[in-house]
Amino acid sequence: MLFRSKKFAPAPWLARDLVRVVQARQMTSLGADGKVRWSASRPNESADWKSTRPEDRLDNGKLQDLVSALIYISLAEVAPDASNAGFDKGVTLKIDTFNNYHYALTFGNQVGDLRYMKVALEAAPPPTRPPQEGESAEDKKKNDEQYLKDHDGMLAHVQREKKLEGWTFLVKDEDVKALVRDRAQLLPEPKKDDKKGEAKK
Repeated sequence: MLFRSKKFAPAPWLARDLVRVVQARQMTSLGADGKVRWSASRPNESADWKSTRPEDRLDNGKLQDLVSALIYISLAEVAPDASNAGFDKGVTLKIDTFNNYHYALTFGNQVGDLRYMKVALEAAPPPTRPPQEGESAEDKKKNDEQYLKDHDGMLAHVQREKKLEGWTFLVKDEDVKALVRDRAQLLPEPKKDDKKGEAKK
């Protein structure tokens, strides 16, 4: 069911691109019971994603799908009634970024091709750019200068997205389905024997 009543239309300050999470450093998925379903991090933006559990192995490509989904989550509607959102049985994805943003995106029930979602954000972009591993002196200088130019925009970004707190949204499930994946869905695909076409043990 889509809610198209003017009474519940998105407020003028609400951009159609609901959330834009960039420069993700760590992602942690929590179940309804608050327990960690999986967690992964990377030391810099060019590095592969790896599980924060040494004994675990997650697929970098599948984790990168989550990063791509986080860059643009399109708003479908502001939900007029959150009583059936199902957040108490949902999934929360926490994202920490290299610029000191800390997101919590909670996903609830699916309604047709939409899904309930709410947003929490704590952010304090540092005045200077955090150091990056493996960066050359030339790249560091260039990136530091760009960071200073972008800092005011970061503060405006935080101010805009903080306004999303306290609202319940309906977002396109197609846009966010990667974000609710469980650990099993993030494991590498089993390798197959080229000759027999059977999974290697």
